[in-house]
Amino acid sequence: MRSSGNQRRRWAQRALSGVLAWLALAGPVTAAPARVALVHELEPNALEQRTLTRLRAELVAAGFEVADVERHGEDAREAAEADPQVAGVFATIAIVPRTADAADIWVADRITGKTVVRRIQVPPGTGRDVAPVLAVRAVELLQASLLEALEPPPRTESTSPAPPPPVVAVPTDVSAWMQARRPPSEARFSLQAGGGVIHSFSGVGPAFLPALGLVFRPIPNLAIGLRAGGPAFAADLPALPAGTIAVRQKFVSLDVAYELLSPGATLRPFVIGGVGAYHLDVVGTAVPPYKSETDDHFAAMVTLGTGAKLRFGERVSLLADLRLLLIAPQPIVRAALQEVGSMSRPSLFGEVVVDVAF
Repeated sequence: MRSSGNQRRRWAQRALSGVLAWLALAGPVTAAPARVALVHELEPNALEQRTLTRLRAELVAAGFEVADVERHGEDAREAAEADPQVAGVFATIAIVPRTADAADIWVADRITGKTVVRRIQVPPGTGRDVAPVLAVRAVELLQASLLEALEPPPRTESTSPAPPPPVVAVPTDVSAWMQARRPPSEARFSLQAGGGVIHSFSGVGPAFLPALGLVFRPIPNLAIGLRAGGPAFAADLPALPAGTIAVRQKFVSLDVAYELLSPGATLRPFVIGGVGAYHLDVVGTAVPPYKSETDDHFAAMVTLGTGAKLRFGERVSLLADLRLLLIAPQPIVRAALQEVGSMSRPSLFGEVVVDVAF
């Protein structure tokens, strides 16, 4: 079932990319405002009235004007396909209740010349209000009508080529609506570059370091990445009578991030965790009679935190996250037999990176 859902999502993304290209070629050719006509009974019942109210709000939020057309007993399809005699109408929607928890949705799309119908039913006993479900599905059907028209038909043997479909005027409002609903591309890989900070509460840090990453996305909401940070700019530990100590930190980790909202969202929170290797490089500069020394420390590390992804376009995003950092064995820096600093448990790691998908 999950595989089928992924196929439908990939199909919708490919089709929507095609409809956007078609809209751009057709171009805006009318100054009339884009309108959607809602066909309904003269006295709608409670379910139809609630659905129409919610559907009007959905369409107005999308930037369209709404025209009401009364249906006087004629067939629902005929009512949806009839000319509403209102300027600028590019689609007609009719809601026909069948039971208390089901209705037929008719969508006649005048841009593509298609009429579609779906029966939507909410399982009884769930306690869900049927009207919002019907309204949202009506908007989805309108969008799907445009997408399906651009799916290339199967190639068949023919003695004469079929005439090309007529070019239909596309309101600018419709083009803008489709552009706003465009999902991101299916890029599986991305490169990340930015900067981060490692901070210990036990005397070491904060250390500023560059960060680089390579990310693979097996599914839209899941990211698996290889991250490297450092070498950090040297951080001086508190001054000592015996001299000074400078420390540099770097790490490499394998991270897994799960994004919580749909791929089309502009701002997507995520949770992230990782495992990897940590390296601390210590350089001591002593004053006589003490002796200068250098040392380093390798350790395992585990990170866990949360962040957010801000999408600027199809392929460019800005990511920021803050994580708890656990290092074992714990690095401890000593001078003249005294402890002068260590990596606390936990420490903090935060970063801001630019993500470029390809």
